Amino acid sequence: MTAHFLNYEFGYIFLLCSLIFLIFSFLIKIKALKKTCIIFFSFFLSLTFVELILSLYMQKPQMEKKENYIYKLENFTTHQVREIKLIDGKGNMSAFYNSDGSSDFGGCQKIYDVCYTMFGNGFRYTKCDYKSKEAYVFLGCSFVFGAGVNDNETLPYFFSEETSFKSNVLNCGCISKASSTSINILQNDTIGEFLKDVEIKHFFYSFVGDHIERNFRIETSTCCMDNYKFINNRFSRIPQPFGTIKVAFARSYIFRKVFLRQIDKHNRRFYENYMIESLKEMEKIIKEKYKSKLTILVWKYFLEKDLIKKIKQTNLDVIFIDQSLNSEESGYSIPFDGHPTAKANKEIAQYLYNKYVNGY
Repeated sequence: MTAHFLNYEFGYIFLLCSLIFLIFSFLIKIKALKKTCIIFFSFFLSLTFVELILSLYMQKPQMEKKENYIYKLENFTTHQVREIKLIDGKGNMSAFYNSDGSSDFGGCQKIYDVCYTMFGNGFRYTKCDYKSKEAYVFLGCSFVFGAGVNDNETLPYFFSEETSFKSNVLNCGCISKASSTSINILQNDTIGEFLKDVEIKHFFYSFVGDHIERNFRIETSTCCMDNYKFINNRFSRIPQPFGTIKVAFARSYIFRKVFLRQIDKHNRRFYENYMIESLKEMEKIIKEKYKSKLTILVWKYFLEKDLIKKIKQTNLDVIFIDQSLNSEESGYSIPFDGHPTAKANKEIAQYLYNKYVNGY
C-alpha cells in the first residue's frame, strides 16, 4: 500500500487539493472567491490527470539507497550472481538475475550472459595474491566493476594478470555510482578491511561523463544516482542549487518530465566544478591517508571540450581514453550496452601496468 501511494504520491496530493477547493466553492458565498476556488479546482484536477497519464509510460520514482560497501564484513566469503541482459525489437533493454537461462525471453536478443563473483559488501572478486604486501586499488562505476563481462575479463583482473597474479588487486567499482561513492570508500575503513598492513602502490579511478550528474540525481528510476556522502557516521545528501525543490518534487511525474531537466541544465557548470573538486579531494585523501598516488582514467568522448580543458589545467595525473576504445565495430564496446569488452579492458590494463609498474 505504501509503495502504491509513493508511486502516485503527487496524483493523490493534486486530487486532494482539487477536492478541497471544490468543497470551498460550495461553502463560500462571495462570487469572486467562489470563482477563484473553481479555477483552482480545475487546475489541480488537470494536474491530477496529467500525473496519471505520465505515470502510464514513465518509470516509477525510486529514492531508496543501498550502500552495502560501507558495511563491515564478518568474513570474506563470496557469492555468485548471474546476469542476463536482453534487448527487444524496440530497443528496450531488460536484465534478469540468477536465471538459469532456460526461460522464454519472447524472442529478445541476448546482449550478454555473465556471472559476477562478489564479496558480501558488493565488491567484485579479483584473482590475485591476497597475501601480497603490495596492492593496487581500482575505483569507479560499472566500467571498473565489469558489467557485462565475466570475472576473468574485468580491468582489475587483466591488471592482476599482468603482475602474474602476484600482487593484491582490489576492485572497488560500484555499479551505478560515481565519485561520491569512491570518496566514501576512501574516507572510511572499507579498503582497510581488505588491505591490512599492505602498501598500496597506486589507485586508479575510472571517470565516465555521467558521473557528473550522478552526484546530484535525487531519484534513480531511469538513471544512476550517487548523491550521498558518508560524513560523521551518517549519509548526508550533497547540497546543490535548487536541491530542496528537487527533493520535494522528486516523486512528481510532471516535475521530472518538465522542470527537472531545466534545473539540471542550469546547474551543469556547478556539477562539473564539483566533479573536478571531487577528483582533487580523492587525490588528497589518497596522498595523506594512504601515502599513495592516484591516476584518473577519463573516458573523454563522454565529456564536453570545455570540461576536458578544465581537467587538463589541473595538476591531476590523467589518462584520456579515446573514443576508439569504445567502438562496437572494433570490438571494444558491448553492443547496445556501451560497457567496455574484455578486449578494451585488457589493452587498458596492459597500458597501466607498463606505465605505472614497469615504468615505460
